[in-house]
Amino acid sequence: RFGFRFLAMACNHTLDFGIAGAESTRAALASRGIATHGTNPTESDETRACILDVNGIRIGVLSWTFGLNGHRSPESRPGFVNRAALNAEPNDVDFRRIDAQLADCRERDVDFTIAQLHWGMEYEMFPRPSQVRVAHALAERGMPPRHALDLLTAFRMDVTKLRYENWDELIHYCRYSAMPVGRFVLDVHGESTATWAANDALCAGLQINNHLQDCGKDYRSLNRVYVPLDALAAVGASVEELGKDRASAPLRQCLHGLAVRTEALFNESKSFSAEVKDFRLGLEISVIQSFAERIVRLLKERDPLSERVHLSPLELLARSVGGIAGEVMHRTVGRRPTSKRAAGA
Repeated sequence: RFGFRFLAMACNHTLDFGIAGAESTRAALASRGIATHGTNPTESDETRACILDVNGIRIGVLSWTFGLNGHRSPESRPGFVNRAALNAEPNDVDFRRIDAQLADCRERDVDFTIAQLHWGMEYEMFPRPSQVRVAHALAERGMPPRHALDLLTAFRMDVTKLRYENWDELIHYCRYSAMPVGRFVLDVHGESTATWAANDALCAGLQINNHLQDCGKDYRSLNRVYVPLDALAAVGASVEELGKDRASAPLRQCLHGLAVRTEALFNESKSFSAEVKDFRLGLEISVIQSFAERIVRLLKERDPLSERVHLSPLELLARSVGGIAGEVMHRTVGRRPTSKRAAGA
């Protein structure tokens, strides 16, 4: 069956036959199962988007117009049509209701958001610079600020917190310092929040890999210790041993045990590359996963204070090729595993 499932109603002709004409058009479309956006039957609709479910993918759609051919919504219903000064400079555009509709998309957990805009100058083949700036402003507004705010929380922790009591505290730090970076990349690519669980495991593992690789340097240069204090105490090691040239047997036992716990995170993230829809992003994740798994194996076997626990250029090349080839093969045979839902998704 072919046909239309959605019609954007916000355009310069929306009120050519008044509100009655617009409402009868919307009702006729609804009777045929065609969803619409751009006119608002009630005031509460003015802050809501149209949400479509297409084969299990949730799509939020917004319809807005730059003008109405001289017509105006009645004073009793000024927000009947989604209208904004889209052909002006960003500072002249009232984004408040657009922001509310974008927030509605986020609250209703859409996978993609589409802003269908009726704008531009008649008889002009290319957008004006001001319109490009408005487009960029709209795209930026569609990205929630929570990831940036999470990173600011991590920055504050970097300044105020020099020791971590246990593994849970370390993971809590990764929640703000590492996981938001991956979540932001996923949002930029329009990926579902269902991928966050695997993302969080990979990002936390990468962060802890780095902490273990640089545990000596972090202590000597910054007096910052990410090795959990209870893990050190459990084997009879002390923080001060991180400043030595070589790890003692108890300290090595502690660091190797933390590497084992980190490896478990990478086991949780193995499905990540297959869960994202974007092919190139999937390739990148597969390569990063390959790097991470090799590094954590080095950390399980070696002393990060005195031995190399980083990948050589040849290893980086080999793992890159292997990660890309593996992901291409997996996508060719149609592997699509699914993660459990992440906290806060």
